[in-house]
Amino acid sequence: MSTVLDGMVFLLLVSAAASMLVFARPAPLAPTHAAADTADVVATTTATVEYEIGGVAPRGGPNATERTAHGTLAELLAAAAVADPAVEGTAAGSGPSSFETAVANATRNATRRRGGYAQVRAVWAPYPGAPLSGTVTAGPTPPQSADVHAATLVVPSGVGDAGVVTDSPTPEFDALADRLARAVVRTLFEPRSSRLALSGPATVSGSTVQRYDRLSESLGVPVSDALARRNATAANQRLEAALATRFERDLTERYESPANATQAVRVRTVRITVRKWSA
Repeated sequence: MSTVLDGMVFLLLVSAAASMLVFARPAPLAPTHAAADTADVVATTTATVEYEIGGVAPRGGPNATERTAHGTLAELLAAAAVADPAVEGTAAGSGPSSFETAVANATRNATRRRGGYAQVRAVWAPYPGAPLSGTVTAGPTPPQSADVHAATLVVPSGVGDAGVVTDSPTPEFDALADRLARAVVRTLFEPRSSRLALSGPATVSGSTVQRYDRLSESLGVPVSDALARRNATAANQRLEAALATRFERDLTERYESPANATQAVRVRTVRITVRKWSA
């Protein structure tokens, strides 16, 4: 986690809040009683979570820096899902970030007071089955024998679409992949904030480098030399190119046409599924 992530979390929460002002609060899709009630809690309950950044020190160590984020549980879950995505289902990091853990704990505490058991799972992906996605889960997995009720919220992700949806005519697979990659990388590593972070104190710059390294390792593209020069633009361009290559290959295999692929894009939304069951 880093100042870059602090800024990204802030922007994601502001974007989500602005969208929710337009759409009121997100409505459950195909609700059932207990699950719908819990989904309403997730959509409307506000929370302030505390988390740490400190890439060059152990958690809680002398160089760790505390941060706070405030929003509805749905907004916080969406921000956490986007903040540290995995490639091909495997995260390069050693485990959940402090921010993700704090959001999951706040969600679990709010939903388990409603009676019965609940699991809340937020998933963000540029399109269904994309090779890069983010997931946050709060609560246990229901047993196979349980009678499970479910409801789903669709909330803004805070990620721009980089012209993917609005441009006409429909882009070809390669152009669509480029735009998706650009939208993702520029959200994860906003260029100006990244440049400032790389030139900042060791706690901030070290944490920023770790976030870059996790994604570059997952994509198999080196960026350490660019980071050593504090060149966030060059690092971002390499990540965008590598991610675009993955997207283009996957889109070509997954969809019959660029038009079908474009219609499937959901980079701007996070799906939050609430599952509820009794003992």
